[in-house]
Amino acid sequence: MCNGEPLYMREYSRRLFDSLPVADIRVLDEWEPTCLPSSSNYFSELSDCSLIRPDKLVIFRWNREYPSDLKFKLDMNDYCKVDEFEFVGHSHEKITVQVFEKIAEED
Repeated sequence: MCNGEPLYMREYSRRLFDSLPVADIRVLDEWEPTCLPSSSNYFSELSDCSLIRPDKLVIFRWNREYPSDLKFKLDMNDYCKVDEFEFVGHSHEKITVQVFEKIAEED
C-alpha cells in the first residue's frame, strides 16, 4: 500500500501494525503532520488531517459503529472516490477500504 515508502505514525497506533508485514514503520515522537516529508504516507487515527490537505486518502471502515469523541474533519467535497474493496479482518468480519484522491484544481 505504501509502494516501498515509509509509513509514519504515532506510538499510539504502532500496536495495530505489529502482526502486519509493513517493512518500514517510523514512529514519530512528536506528531506534527506538517513536518512530514512531502508525498509521505502516514497513518492517523487521532489527528486532524485537514492541516496538511493530503492528495490521497485510504479510509478503513468497520462493519459496526463505535462511540467516539474524535471525528474526521476533512471536507470531502475536494475528493473523489477512486476505489473500494472489502476484506475479512482478525476481529471484524468485514472491513471496507475506500480510496479517495484529491480533485485537481483548475488553473
